[in-house]
Amino acid sequence: AWVVWSGSTGTDDRLFYAKWEGDGWSRPQVVRTTVSVRNHSPALAAGEDGTLWLVWVGFDGNDEEIFFSRWEGDGWEPERRLNSDDQDSELYDLSPSIAFDGQGNPWVVWVGYEGWLDEEIFFARWGEDGWSQERRVSSDDATPDLMPTLAVDKNGLPWVAWAGKYRG
Repeated sequence: AWVVWSGSTGTDDRLFYAKWEGDGWSRPQVVRTTVSVRNHSPALAAGEDGTLWLVWVGFDGNDEEIFFSRWEGDGWEPERRLNSDDQDSELYDLSPSIAFDGQGNPWVVWVGYEGWLDEEIFFARWGEDGWSQERRVSSDDATPDLMPTLAVDKNGLPWVAWAGKYRG
């Protein structure tokens, strides 16, 4: 068992992790980041092969983006941005959730702010060439879509649920 959380150091928000060592939790360790600051909202999942994948929200100097890293056995690989980079500093990405499909590939969903109280749900999935282009899940209806969660069914298919305004 592993746990990841964000905590304030006074100057920025960092990610911490600990793992269960049979009779208690390990001492908390910092997930070292060089690209992002003000890191928060981590989500952690293990693939079928046991590889740990971590996604979170980090500030890249312009706006909040979704970042990821994998556990390399003795530490986390350098973080990389997962989503498309928003050039407008008013836009942001939040609330990532991660799960693995039937082929063992991670999928990530998150909230992307489009401006004017319009938040939409986006996703990307890992494949042979890395992360796919981000794509929208929710309808572009100029209403807030929030708090996405991702799960995979017994057939290996991803399902997404979120809070939003129903327009039937």
